[in-house]
Amino acid sequence: MKRITFLKYFIIGTFFAYLLIYAQNLFANKMVENRTTNDINLPNDTAAKNLDIYLMIGQSNMSGRAIITAKEKDTLRDVYLFNGIDFERASTPMNKYSTVRKILSMQALNPSYSFGKELGELSGKKIGLVVNARGDTRIESWEKGYNGPNDFNLYENAVKQLKKAEKYGTLKAIIWHQGEANSKAPEGYIPLLKKLVKDLRKDLGANVYFVAGEIGRWKKGSEKMNTIIDEVPNEIKNTDCVNTKGLTPLRGDINNPHFDTRSQLILGQRYALKILDKIYHISLE
Repeated sequence: MKRITFLKYFIIGTFFAYLLIYAQNLFANKMVENRTTNDINLPNDTAAKNLDIYLMIGQSNMSGRAIITAKEKDTLRDVYLFNGIDFERASTPMNKYSTVRKILSMQALNPSYSFGKELGELSGKKIGLVVNARGDTRIESWEKGYNGPNDFNLYENAVKQLKKAEKYGTLKAIIWHQGEANSKAPEGYIPLLKKLVKDLRKDLGANVYFVAGEIGRWKKGSEKMNTIIDEVPNEIKNTDCVNTKGLTPLRGDINNPHFDTRSQLILGQRYALKILDKIYHISLE
């Protein structure tokens, strides 16, 4: 009898715990969705229309899964995040306004934070970030016109967000961090990436600079995938890639594909170094 009573209360308690988590996520999502121009801290009109804009897309490491510490909870100077309506002063989590993301509570630290911070401090420009990533997505599902399993209109949503944001500035580059989902069978990745870059450049109306990044080197199968990613600058014009040498997994778990906090900060800085050199002609390496 006592065992049955305990089981009954355990089931009820578990149900209400899940209900509370669901309600918290629902409330958080509504808070994001219902933001209006009156809620956000916009730059002045001149700055708002002269942003150097960067499109940040990819899967879970671009969405961000690393822990946000107190140091990353600040508001970045001269860096603005597109919220679907306007640009607001950038703060973590940077993927919170993605139109294709998973639940808000899953969005954590991604490379956009340190990427934007570095550019804001060193470029002398106002930086605008359009972050539209979704975890656990293969490159196939990012292709224009994709119609298959797990179709979230990833390409179409990214282009739509960027075009809305462009009235505030000029697209300077696309930062692409994806590959974990294709690492078990990376053959054919380059042709798909070539098509993706070609379509993005055509639809966005510019031969825009494109930077890809290696996946974590600790994962089994990463070497083959990274060898392919390293070939991107040789296979596609006006592109580059960043390496992940020395970066480490979340919570030290070598079975986890996600970067930890330290590594996400370094990864974002490595992306920023490429942009500073190529776009602003500032070499720090």
